[in-house]
Parts: sequence; C-alpha cells; structure tokens
Amino acid sequence: DYAECLRVIDEQIKNTHGLCEYALYIKGLIKRQHGEIAESLQLFQAAAVLNPQNPDILKQVGRSLFVQIVLI
Repeated sequence: DYAECLRVIDEQIKNTHGLCEYALYIKGLIKRQHGEIAESLQLFQAAAVLNPQNPDILKQVGRSLFVQIVLI
C-alpha cells in the first residue's frame, strides 16, 4: 500500500526535520515509479546532500535526470 508507506515516510521526514537519508531515498523511488520525476529528483538530491559519498543515491540522481531527458 503506497499511500500508507508514503504516510509513514512523511512522518519520519517530519520527525527528523528532513535529515533521514533513507526515508528521502525510498520516497524518491516511489515518486519516480509513479511518474513524479521532478519530485523524485529533488528527494534524491536532498539525500545526496546528507550523504554525498553514497553511490546508490548518486545513481538514483542520475537515473532521474536521465528519465527527465528522455521524456522531453
């Protein structure tokens, strides 16, 4: 149930004042899966700010950028 997952994720992001890298990452995956590419890119970029050395996050930033370019 994506709606319930997003509710829990949003609660976690709120409780950590946007500093939960994992919650941002998972929300970005869900948003991109639902076609919300710009929002997913913002979420991945926010996670990358928190942990710029995480290759998984950087890979997702690249994937979201690629999908944006393909859709243009």
